[in-house]
Amino acid sequence: ASATTKPHQTPHQRASNRSNRQDSNSMAHVAAIHAGLRAGKRHAASKHRQEFYEQQKNFWDSIQQQAEMNQMINDILKKYDITHDKALDKDELATLLQDLSKGEKPTDEEVMWVLRTADREDNVINDKVNRSEIPAALDIWNSYEKAKPFINKMFDKYDTNKSGKLEFDQLKLLLTDLNDGHPPHDDEVKGVMDIADGEVASKTGGINRTELQGAITLWSSLPPTLPHSLTSSPSPLSHSLPHSLTHSPTHSLPFLPSRSSRSFL
Repeated sequence: ASATTKPHQTPHQRASNRSNRQDSNSMAHVAAIHAGLRAGKRHAASKHRQEFYEQQKNFWDSIQQQAEMNQMINDILKKYDITHDKALDKDELATLLQDLSKGEKPTDEEVMWVLRTADREDNVINDKVNRSEIPAALDIWNSYEKAKPFINKMFDKYDTNKSGKLEFDQLKLLLTDLNDGHPPHDDEVKGVMDIADGEVASKTGGINRTELQGAITLWSSLPPTLPHSLTSSPSPLSHSLPHSLTHSPTHSLPFLPSRSSRSFL
């Protein structure tokens, strides 16, 4: 085999070859950069399209949900609004709640509690559940139905004199039970009782069965350690609570049977 010899190159040719190789490498590098930029742009565009798609989907989902809600409200008014005034009075609401409870008739106290709580939703008190308040009434009743077994159990346990209401000492014992055996301050119990008593009907000096859920919710929403001004001041508890807490429907607050554990029903 004969040895292969490279042709003799002049210094000028060798320099030219090196320059050509460098230009080729530079062009390849630039091409790679451009390819990377194009890929990055495609990725960014794809991500943008995905975000736009998600926004559009959420928008149309909300429209669909609103349409379904409006249809449900229309169906409720068509079936239960006997007086055709686009609202539910006490008797009409009672029929709706009975159907929601699979035929179990609600008590007058329960109907009035749902009515009065939902009636605050549009800040127009007219002793009726207006069209815009119907979703709130459904939510209130649903939450109450879920909490009802617990409420009945606690009420029956502490209504020892069978008066149909929990008086101060009885309510304090109930709250002590929910607070892992730690008695609440007397001012705290009195403040909760002053606010919750009368939610359903006239004030009775105690908490009836239907009012108990609101009383527990209100008490559970207080901080575990009360400020000194609350425990040492004779002013009502409502003066020490946020405005939203004392003026909001009880269904908008979380139902917390234990303030120490913060466990939900």
